[in-house]
Amino acid sequence: MADPIQKILVLVPNWLGDAAMSTPALRALHKRFAAAHITVAGRASACALLAGLPWLHGFVALPARPNLLKLVQLGRRLRPHSRDLAVVLPHGFRAALLARLSGAARRLGYDRDRRALLLTDAVPPHREHGAIRPIYMAKEYLDLVRRLGCEDDGEGLELRAAPEAVAAARAHLGDGGPVVGIAAGAAFGPSKRWPAEYYARLADILAERAGARCVLLTGPGEENTREAVQAAARTRLIECDRGQPTIDTLKAAVSQLDLLVGNDS
Repeated sequence: MADPIQKILVLVPNWLGDAAMSTPALRALHKRFAAAHITVAGRASACALLAGLPWLHGFVALPARPNLLKLVQLGRRLRPHSRDLAVVLPHGFRAALLARLSGAARRLGYDRDRRALLLTDAVPPHREHGAIRPIYMAKEYLDLVRRLGCEDDGEGLELRAAPEAVAAARAHLGDGGPVVGIAAGAAFGPSKRWPAEYYARLADILAERAGARCVLLTGPGEENTREAVQAAARTRLIECDRGQPTIDTLKAAVSQLDLLVGNDS
């Protein structure tokens, strides 16, 4: 007898780190519902991060903070993908409302932000002494899909880089010592950033003492940080993205690293 769940929509978190931590739960969904078509909906950056995973079958990019009219329109757009089940990983009210507007027969998410009425399966969040407490996000997402009979395979987080992007990154790296990524940027400004000259000095030391090939990793809007590190370093810092970073080039470069040094970002 065929499994009644054939169309699954997963609303994923906005932040790239949280999106990466959703991959064990996404993989568990695929293993539990192997014949189902799984579509991911989220910010364009999150979709790009998860692209390439063989057990995800479609992606829908969502705008930031859509108003009610836009949510209704998005709900209609998502209906072909959410017929049987929508899994709501973000905590926000909008995500649960979008799942409801998508027409999914079953809607699974955590019972928080006054959204229980929008869900068919509202799961109590982790609490300690009666108060909601944060836990490791990968575990939180896995705990949610366990309500569907999904199991953790213990393989941890997983991302895939496009083969052509990996080949391009390798061409930039050449041959030599260990490959070290220098991620000098941060999303919330100087309070989250180690000074650029410190990163430059670290790159010089690693190159001198270990023969390291240091790769400078920056994102959009971090041009000043990139230029400051380059200007302060004596050693040549490799830029696999040629100063035009994308999620694809970032995944490819990171896949080749022996060590990554970065900020809390």
